[in-house]
Amino acid sequence: MTQSPTKRVSLLLVPAVLLLLAALACGPTVTVVVTATLPPEQPTATAEGAVPVTTAPPTAALPTESPPPEPTTAAGCTLGARWVADVTVPDNTAFAPGTPFVKTWRVRNSGTCAWEPGTRLVFISGEPMGGPAMVDVPALAPGAQTDVSVSLVAPSAPGTYRANYQFQAPDGTRFGAVIWAQIVVPAPATAPPPTEAPTATPAVSPSPTSIVIVTPIVPTIIIPMQADLTVQAVDLRPATPSAGSTFAIDIRIANNGLTNASNFNVRALRQARGAACPGPGLVLFDRRFSVNAGQTATFSENARIDDAGDYSICVILDHTGEIPETNENNNALQKDITIAGLPDLYPFYIGMNTWSPRVGQDVSASITLRNGGNAPVPDFTVRLLRQAPGTACPGPGLVLFDARASLDANGSQVFYQTFRFTEAGEFQLCAVLDHVNRVAESNEDNNAIRSDRNVVVSP
Repeated sequence: MTQSPTKRVSLLLVPAVLLLLAALACGPTVTVVVTATLPPEQPTATAEGAVPVTTAPPTAALPTESPPPEPTTAAGCTLGARWVADVTVPDNTAFAPGTPFVKTWRVRNSGTCAWEPGTRLVFISGEPMGGPAMVDVPALAPGAQTDVSVSLVAPSAPGTYRANYQFQAPDGTRFGAVIWAQIVVPAPATAPPPTEAPTATPAVSPSPTSIVIVTPIVPTIIIPMQADLTVQAVDLRPATPSAGSTFAIDIRIANNGLTNASNFNVRALRQARGAACPGPGLVLFDRRFSVNAGQTATFSENARIDDAGDYSICVILDHTGEIPETNENNNALQKDITIAGLPDLYPFYIGMNTWSPRVGQDVSASITLRNGGNAPVPDFTVRLLRQAPGTACPGPGLVLFDARASLDANGSQVFYQTFRFTEAGEFQLCAVLDHVNRVAESNEDNNAIRSDRNVVVSP
């Protein structure tokens, strides 16, 4: 014969009740607090037991990823650009509708031409996502790298979206591989079906057949996790750049915090030597970078200072205060820099030991060379041309000689060279210094001079 559940529980509780009464008889009166705990709710099944499924968003069509041929300019060099890395927002990052974000690419000048001022990254196809039609990119030497950013907004409808960009030279020539920003706007999650409100259970008074176990509630302490960005070192390549030339700034950044620091701002200022950092100065660049928790990374960017002199470079991390940090007072570091001056080569006078030579006769030209700049030039070319009278100098003509020379800062010398005329006639002489433009100068428009008289060569 099977006992009922109520009777079986009562029999089991009798010894426990007797023990409790004995304890009460031997000691002070105890007050027992009774709390009722509702049983856990069972999950409510959907109709016919089906589980809601979110439909996958459509996928955008992908353009070709093969880099196009690098175009050749009139100067004979090639324009090129290659993707190096996604600094922020990797492909298929999910964003809620209407979320603004900044996409940053690291790219390399893969051509033999320098990117000139006025080079831009332009939108060419896909979903613009509220972004600009074009953004300026810095001048960049062949082989150098830089970061380029665009500000975008996630569309309002679910789906996969892609904005395609390509570089464009100042004359409108498109070049380089296509780079893109591709994100996903997820479909909204299906709301769970409503459940019935639980029926209130009336309070139950303790009875001799009830035992109540009270469990204490332990509070949870939440410690916030934050980043901690700091500049460990700033290095310059070369250590003493020339005025008007491009140099690299390498910034070693550590994140000593407990959470990643994503897409923060890296700013470099040119300041007067000894100025406070951070403080007033000329902005050399503003770029975006990311460093994971507990990691150290090196950020590199090119810069240029046009005026010679002694300065300081002030590097500031997250100057807009977008990243919560445990220490906000270690985000800047200063580095002194000396910008060397530039030379200024120009010929001052062309002389001849005779202005009436014969064909095949050894003659000597004397050319006065000057350097009006405050930097020496250890090696440059001196070219002498034979031209028709009245021809522009520099311009077309027969090369009489190419020779090498050097000049100190603010120096001058008289350069001599012996040669022969191979034809009879009347000619104008044109002297050109550094005709291949290997020397960066403060003035590139005074490197040529023509003789103030013509040479008359007899047979």
